[in-house]
Amino acid sequence: MINIFWSACCINRPKSLKKLNENIERYKDAGDFCLSDKVEFLTELTGIFPVSMVYPDIILDNLEYFQHACPPISDFDVKCLAGHLAVPRSINTRKSKNGKWFAIIELLDTNNVATKLRIWNVDPKEVKQEIKINEVYQIKNVQYSDSWGYSQRGIKTWKKNEKLWELNWIRKTANTGV
Repeated sequence: MINIFWSACCINRPKSLKKLNENIERYKDAGDFCLSDKVEFLTELTGIFPVSMVYPDIILDNLEYFQHACPPISDFDVKCLAGHLAVPRSINTRKSKNGKWFAIIELLDTNNVATKLRIWNVDPKEVKQEIKINEVYQIKNVQYSDSWGYSQRGIKTWKKNEKLWELNWIRKTANTGV
């Protein structure tokens, strides 16, 4: 419903009541905004990330436990094998000077701290397919250095003992419409 009103008023600005009614008829099948759009609009409008819209209730209700077991990425701890919680806000892929692809992902966590994570040697299509914007992720195998900041060696890690690939990005939400 909001999308219909927004489309009728903002996309094609009416000069009269008759034009407004025509626009409402034209955009009546526009549907509603998806969750990702709502999160973006609220963040831009208020300047505050709506954690309650993105984090599932189980994490919000047990936030103290989750922050101890799987702390936010701004509270980085090398010893934490479970990973760190964060929400990707944007994904940029680039080529290094050696011709290898890497991704720069801007993250936001429950402390409202924005950080950047670099993932080296990735396929740009795979990164955009695997990592969804405005979803909560448990991010494993993160390294930190003073010169590069947070980084990973790939989206997946090879486990020699178990002879299988382990995902470094585990999605904790199942938002639809994103």
